[in-house]
Amino acid sequence: MEKFFTVIFILLVLIGRTQDKQVSDSLKIPDIAGGNGKELAEFYKKFKSLVKENDSVRIANLIFYPLHTSMERYKGFVNIYDKKSFLKFYHLLFDERMRKYVLSENLDKVFSNYQGIALGGGRIWIDQRMIQGKLVTKIMTISNLDAYWKFHNSK
Repeated sequence: MEKFFTVIFILLVLIGRTQDKQVSDSLKIPDIAGGNGKELAEFYKKFKSLVKENDSVRIANLIFYPLHTSMERYKGFVNIYDKKSFLKFYHLLFDERMRKYVLSENLDKVFSNYQGIALGGGRIWIDQRMIQGKLVTKIMTISNLDAYWKFHNSK
């Protein structure tokens, strides 16, 4: 009887590993959160390129407004309602630490749920929305608080 339970346990573990592998393989270009993985991959490649160039004006076009943000200077959350305001806050949102993070991040580390797609444990949230019959991918949240960085770097 003990051998029977051991065999069942091993089979369950193997089945679980197979399912985990299938899930992680499918996330390489994710079709998650009701969106389109190919468009997400193209969006993120473009976004990384603009961050590398430090092109705040073109990055401002990749944002759903109002943008929900958190910044250290303000010790909490700030909503940015338009491109003009985004450009004012750009240097606080995309400081050297955030730029380095974005350039080192890969799409195979994404997390998604009903709220959208999170990069780096939630530092940047991306959403895909239908606008006038077209799927649009943009950034909806950026978190750049020291406490947030310390918490997520300790894991």
